Amino acid sequence: MLALDEERVWQGDPECDVSEGNNVYTETLREWSRISQGVFQPESIEEVWESEKGPISVNLTLAGTRHTLRPEWDNDWLDLNILTPINKLIAKGGKHLACASDVNFAIVFPIDQQARKQLTSVRSFPFVL
Repeated sequence: MLALDEERVWQGDPECDVSEGNNVYTETLREWSRISQGVFQPESIEEVWESEKGPISVNLTLAGTRHTLRPEWDNDWLDLNILTPINKLIAKGGKHLACASDVNFAIVFPIDQQARKQLTSVRSFPFVL
């Protein structure tokens, strides 16, 4: 049901042709910003590959400060674990970006801790991050 909310939920296949020059991280971060309800507003996103297998650096500016994310290269798969450092950067906002995935389908959406606890305890929601 969450995946039907295109305004507040990003959905996609993590196996999405991540490779040098495709700018998948750049586009994905823009999409996560769009659905974040103002929680995650990166600017000047830049994806840098040292080789076709990484290492990968994703540079962005948040609230006037430059940050670097370092997703792991995994063939053509999106490293959803970059949500962990993103959530550390946006922790002051009360909400974070949560993720659920079943290998070939993932959703990312903003949520606060109380709602997350409710979804976990009442619905056993399968959060992965």
